Amino acid sequence: MQRILILGATGQLGSELMRACGSRSSWGAKGLSHSDLEITNASAVRTALGEFRPWAVFNCAAYNQVETAETDPLPAFTLNSAAVAHLAAVCHELDILLVHFSSDHVFDGKSKIPYREEDPAFPLSSYGLSKLSGEQAIRLLHPRHCILRTCGVYGHARSPGAKLNFVEKILGKAGRGELLRVRDDLVCTPTAASELADAACQLLEKEAVGTFHATNTGSCTWLEFSREILRLAAVAGNVEPLELPDSPRIALRPPMSVLCTDKLAAHGVKMSSWKAALTSYILRRAT
Repeated sequence: MQRILILGATGQLGSELMRACGSRSSWGAKGLSHSDLEITNASAVRTALGEFRPWAVFNCAAYNQVETAETDPLPAFTLNSAAVAHLAAVCHELDILLVHFSSDHVFDGKSKIPYREEDPAFPLSSYGLSKLSGEQAIRLLHPRHCILRTCGVYGHARSPGAKLNFVEKILGKAGRGELLRVRDDLVCTPTAASELADAACQLLEKEAVGTFHATNTGSCTWLEFSREILRLAAVAGNVEPLELPDSPRIALRPPMSVLCTDKLAAHGVKMSSWKAALTSYILRRAT
């Protein structure tokens, strides 16, 4: 039986990876939450991997407070870069395949077409730079890696203290009758954690290495996504465009961060459209 270790196992993506790994009879998955293992603790990471001796590690632990990172970047770089570098070094030492998740925020959004894996990365924010730094550390330190860049992940699970995903924020505000104002100038592809987990496991089964873009297909603005959330959930609410001068945010976002998934498809891994994935999420949420 192949041993799989999942770091950040109680979060949106980690919990879906536990499900996806558990459905494979030849895999034995162990999940560690933030309280079980702090991956910024180098000695603890070495001990955990050395004792369990996994065949592969899924790293779902990440700092994703984009706004906070702009004014206080140290936590983002500590978790997204320094800790990832140490994890990669230990995986290399123990010959463990490392599957790591990165972000569309590594791009500047100036492209008119979906970004390919080999396109130059130019982050606009401290968060994006911390994710790119983590990617580069893995490439330098451990050849047996699989980096999956994704976008706008939403899932049913939520770690204690973690922020609500975008879908739940919209439904919560609409349910309370709050004014919904969402940016209409950022084009991306929101991605269901369940499908991202399935895609990652399929790549691991093939022992694929390198960098892949893994999102649902198609694209939309966050405003369009918000309206589709309300429509599918049959929740009343009017969503208005949020004009950039009215936004309190200071971190820059890529205006167009759609990722090309042709390489993923060439490896036999296909993900559904963002609308289909959202429909499945809403239906599962209602049961």
